[in-house]
Amino acid sequence: MTVKLENLLQAILSHYEGSLDVSTLTKMVYLVDLESVRRHGVQISCIEWVRDNCGPFGSEVQNCALQNPDIFDVKNEKNGDSLISLKDRTSPLSKVSPDALDLVRTVISNAPNPKENYRSFVDYVYKTAPMLLSTQNGPLDVVASILSEQEVDEFIHSVADDEEWQAAMDYLAVN
Repeated sequence: MTVKLENLLQAILSHYEGSLDVSTLTKMVYLVDLESVRRHGVQISCIEWVRDNCGPFGSEVQNCALQNPDIFDVKNEKNGDSLISLKDRTSPLSKVSPDALDLVRTVISNAPNPKENYRSFVDYVYKTAPMLLSTQNGPLDVVASILSEQEVDEFIHSVADDEEWQAAMDYLAVN
C-alpha cells in the first residue's frame, strides 16, 4: 500500500498548522512508514531510508515539496534547513486514503509533538528499531527491522508465563 508522497505530506502538515521544517517532516514520514509496516508489512512511501547525521533521511521529501509548487512553499531558513508549508491550509485531504490518515493520526498521537518538545521527538525517532539497528550513513531497512521487532515481541509474549523462563530472567536480572 503506497500513497503519493505529496498527499502524505499534506496529511502530516495539516496537523502542524500547515508547516514543518524539512528535517522534522522527513522524520514524521519515516514514523508513518514504521506504523504502516507494523500494520501492513509494507511502507506507505517508496522512500529508501538512510541513516545520516540528522537521523532517518530521504531526499524525496524535500524534492516532492520542490516539485509541487502549487501545493507547497519551500523557504530556506538561516540554520540551513528549509521550511515546508502548505500553500492552502484549507485544502481537502480527499486524495488521502482513510487508512493513510489513520496512520498519520496514530503517529501524531504517539510521538512527542516536535513543535512543543523537539528533543523528546528526536529521542523518540532515534529509539526506533531501524535506527537502533543501523550504522551511520547506512541504509535503514524499515521492513526487516520492524518485522524482527514484532517477532521478538511475539516470542517474549509466548514465554512470559513460562516458569522456567521467568526463573532464568530473574537470575539474569540479579547477576
